[in-house]
Amino acid sequence: MENQIWLAIVTMIASATTITEFFKRLFKVDKRWFNELIGIIVCEGTAFVTWILGNLPTWFTPEWGCVLLEGGFLFAATKIAYEKLDLLKEVFDVVFNLFGNKLGGKMYSKEIEKKK
Repeated sequence: MENQIWLAIVTMIASATTITEFFKRLFKVDKRWFNELIGIIVCEGTAFVTWILGNLPTWFTPEWGCVLLEGGFLFAATKIAYEKLDLLKEVFDVVFNLFGNKLGGKMYSKEIEKKK
């Protein structure tokens, strides 16, 4: 059971980071507060989906409150993973540049990320 929980945590961090980055690049958002809002919504949604699927345990009642708290922890973990790992940014740049033309060229460039 413990291995399943750790696997769910790693999977949640990876998927939440990727989905957040996709929406940030799709909408070409250059406002920091809006990027944070997208990240929070995606992390909370990921936590609730994982909980509904039965892979995220809760520690207290009400369970939805615990899942909200876990979504907040997930947001902190994705921020650390994205901002501290430059290799992760480079991987996202390669992947999104490959598919950028298929989405109508709506992907943004690195300059938006540097405006922070």
